[in-house]
Amino acid sequence: MKTRSWMLSGPTGALLALFDWPINGEWDKVDTSLLPIWIQVHGLPLMFMTQANAMKLAAKAGSLIKIHGGGKDGIVGWKFLRFKVLVNLNNPLFAGCFVPCLNGGKVWAQFRYERIAALCHKCGVLGHDLH
Repeated sequence: MKTRSWMLSGPTGALLALFDWPINGEWDKVDTSLLPIWIQVHGLPLMFMTQANAMKLAAKAGSLIKIHGGGKDGIVGWKFLRFKVLVNLNNPLFAGCFVPCLNGGKVWAQFRYERIAALCHKCGVLGHDLH
């Protein structure tokens, strides 16, 4: 099975996470707090959308699994960077960060979690949706 989580439609926007069946049948020992999630990072200038920057930004959200895209010039995004990380759901989800620019300024790198609906954008916790 390639996909491990789905958003269910309805008013709750529930997250359904599937885990491999434990060989020994001991479900109480399965760590259900870790979930692979695709993340989009918006707001970066094109020249910042490199594999190296994707690796650095992914590390802020969790353990990198895969970076989407990639070209000869090292650019891995066009409108946004996209990568898959293993996220610990016991911690608030990382909202984003400021990235320094060459001119001395900063840009905000906004993290958008795919297929996550009930996310509080104030505290980063799954399960309630407050804006």
